[in-house]
Amino acid sequence: MRKILISAILFAGIAAGCKPQTETFSEIYGKDLNKVTAVYLTKGDGTTKDIKDKSKVKDFLAKLKNVKFITDKNQEKGAGYAYSIKLFEGKKETLFFDTSRIKDYNFHSDPDVASIADEAWGK
Repeated sequence: MRKILISAILFAGIAAGCKPQTETFSEIYGKDLNKVTAVYLTKGDGTTKDIKDKSKVKDFLAKLKNVKFITDKNQEKGAGYAYSIKLFEGKKETLFFDTSRIKDYNFHSDPDVASIADEAWGK
């Protein structure tokens, strides 16, 4: 009986480790989003847009903070992205990610980060 119980616990632990990890953007950032002073967007084609207006930065981060980032099973590095995004506090870059990788992990998001960046790009 004891072997079955130990086996069940080990199996549950392994199975839990295989589930995709989900975190919100705020959890991933781990710092005070109110201190972000600028957002730099770069499209996949290399064109850039800097967002430095305080209200626009706040609006962008408000839409991003509760986005769920779900780690993909496939962690092989791919090529290309719709947008790359850099956050700054003053002159210090505090986070860099793109629409498919954050902190060296492939992800997909809910809602889609690219649609939030598209909206910010249009403003």
